[in-house]
Amino acid sequence: MGRVILNGPPPADDEAGHCVICLMRAKQRQWQLNEDKIKDGYAASGEKLTVIPWPDGLTNELRAGWYRGVPGDAPQLGIVDGLCWDDVAGMQPAHVSRLVNGAGAPAGLIKGRG
Repeated sequence: MGRVILNGPPPADDEAGHCVICLMRAKQRQWQLNEDKIKDGYAASGEKLTVIPWPDGLTNELRAGWYRGVPGDAPQLGIVDGLCWDDVAGMQPAHVSRLVNGAGAPAGLIKGRG
């Protein structure tokens, strides 16, 4: 069975580093762009090494990971350090959605009879 190495992006320009979710998306895209080469590399006999280059265009998709929060695309990960603002999940507090939808009042507020 052959070996395959996917080269990663260049280091981030700032101390925050790359957003971890942006990195995961970029690696998935790198895999998709090179899927046939990767499969052939693993199918090769012996210790043949296949190196998959980093597509420079993907570097532009990586944002700085300054924030801590729940990632919107992967909430199952819980609170994560190193997210960009785009990947921090937003939320609408439950009492706000009830008021907006007219389904109820926030706790502690009693409706009048009039």
